[in-house]
Amino acid sequence: MKKVLAIDMGATSIRGIVGFVESGKLITKEVMRMPHELEETNGRRHWQWQKIIDKIVETINSQSDLSSVACDTWGVDFGILDQNGQLIETPISYRDSLHNDGFVKVQEMIDLYDLFELTGNQIMSINSLFQYMALKMHNSEAYEKIDTILMTPDLIHYLLTGEKFNEMTIASTSQMFDLTEKKWQTDLLDRLKLKSDVFAPIIKNGEYLGSTAKTLLPDLKQKDLEVYSIATHDTASAVSVTRAFFDPDCLFLSSGTWSLIGGLSEKPILIKEAFESDLTNETGFQGQNMFFKNITGLYLFEKLRDELALRDGKRLTHQEADCMTVEAKAFSYFIDVAKYDLDNITVLDTIHDYIKETDQTMPQTVGEILRGLYESMILGYMKTVEDIERILNHQFKRIQIIGGGSKIAFLNQMIANALNKEVIAGPGEASGIGNIVGQLLAQGEWNSLEEAYKTVSDSFEYKHFKPEDNEAWKKRYAEIKHLLV
Repeated sequence: MKKVLAIDMGATSIRGIVGFVESGKLITKEVMRMPHELEETNGRRHWQWQKIIDKIVETINSQSDLSSVACDTWGVDFGILDQNGQLIETPISYRDSLHNDGFVKVQEMIDLYDLFELTGNQIMSINSLFQYMALKMHNSEAYEKIDTILMTPDLIHYLLTGEKFNEMTIASTSQMFDLTEKKWQTDLLDRLKLKSDVFAPIIKNGEYLGSTAKTLLPDLKQKDLEVYSIATHDTASAVSVTRAFFDPDCLFLSSGTWSLIGGLSEKPILIKEAFESDLTNETGFQGQNMFFKNITGLYLFEKLRDELALRDGKRLTHQEADCMTVEAKAFSYFIDVAKYDLDNITVLDTIHDYIKETDQTMPQTVGEILRGLYESMILGYMKTVEDIERILNHQFKRIQIIGGGSKIAFLNQMIANALNKEVIAGPGEASGIGNIVGQLLAQGEWNSLEEAYKTVSDSFEYKHFKPEDNEAWKKRYAEIKHLLV
């Protein structure tokens, strides 16, 4: 029996999950969970990198009988190494506001639709390309020292094995990757006068990377674990264990800090209509193209709970917030969550200002504020699904929700109602499960991903929601559609 460890890293917490197959079922056990935050140093927002690495080492050291370990993370962020293979600086978060300077600079040098045609990615100021340009602009000393760039999970794999590779699913989030040829867009980088020869080679999923016996981490002792290139972008890892990967009538929604909603296509969709609809293409597991949109997600609700705690002197529990939301009046207000960088402003003030600007009625209760945020997010889903179905000329029948949001029954029922589609909710820890499946596949546990999916579907509980009262959502969508970007 092969037992593997998935290090599943989200933007607010990291998890360690051990997985193995026993009696035809995939057994998983969470062995570590740690929240992490951003730290501001010299005006830049950095990840708590040493804290994260120390926890990964501690988790690996605490486990026995493991055959392998692999890491998946959020997209777009990266680390920079000098010629001695040392980190030049602590990795900076995509939530650092100076990345916008890189975004502005790139726009001066290339038309944004041309950039979309070359890379297929939704144009967002957080993307790696704009981070890279901002690095050159604001820290030329560090930029000049760069010998190698590794995306975040590949940086961790490098520390575990001493081997430098960039796995293709995480590379495809960077706005510097050719989705068709599956290689770095060196011509684009040359055009933008950015170093193009510093990116580690691309590697596919399922390839052996190396062993922790050659680790660069001194505290990782007496471990000889194999490390594999699973789908290192957490979204790609999660989607690989959904019905959407096999069912052409099924969409996916990764519901967490971000909402990533879309479907799969045979090839990247690079037409003007996709660009104008703010959709993105990224490479999924085994090279499958994912066509979707990034929308600010449940991060808003955590931030709002923080603000309400400061205002009212009491932090609402999730259960209290859910009860208030269920009991609140429907459709009390709408806000286009995609219009703002809600990381750098207060949610309450932004809601107040937007309502005033658009001549809406102010919500009267905390429950109405919370429910209105849910509804606003879902109305954004309606617009995205409408765009995807039009561009692909295909009507989807169902949607599978994965991630933390899959556990919120009231939210899932509203999504079913709004989209007028069956909702399949679960599994919650899909990215970690996808990571485990990727490792076990590489070690021969199954002959195909289809076999692996059957094991996964037999091993976890799924909840189903049928659409109800779609007309109320259609009416509300018609009322606010002109406000959606």
